[in-house]
Amino acid sequence: MAADIVLTCLSSVPKVNDNRRGGLASTETMARIKKMNRLGKQHQPGSVALNLVNLVNSVQYCFSMSPDLFREIIATYQRHGWELRRALLQPATRAEFKEILAQLFSQAKLSDSEFDALWFARPSHAGREAWELRLVAEQRYALFEAFEADETEEDRDEARLEMENKMREYLAPAQG
Repeated sequence: MAADIVLTCLSSVPKVNDNRRGGLASTETMARIKKMNRLGKQHQPGSVALNLVNLVNSVQYCFSMSPDLFREIIATYQRHGWELRRALLQPATRAEFKEILAQLFSQAKLSDSEFDALWFARPSHAGREAWELRLVAEQRYALFEAFEADETEEDRDEARLEMENKMREYLAPAQG
């Protein structure tokens, strides 16, 4: 029952300023989270606790993305020799950043996605190429893969798609 409340918090609703979280949260989202907390205290606190990590991850996506967060992540990776190759953007993020897309993502390939994430690549040891998929969120989360020099681009695309699916699973609220 509590999981149903969490799932509905992710719908698009009007935003209001919530300075306690340092971002934007919907009034409906905050009310549903508070209601879930009350339900958790009265009924099945164990099931609510199991969904806490997924709730935190989901709630982060109820907040507006900042171009500064993207810039900070990109700058950090570039300092360590990574090159931004692709950007996975939610339609709302793409619309919000439409005037600065070219500047922010320069030569990166842009793709629509259910989440915001950045693909970085750099040379690795023994002729390999390292790729990292970094979720755009305050809480750091990334997936890493190193490709052999002789791997085909088709095999690499398949591995990158698998990593994107793992990211989706990480962000998806628990079912049941």
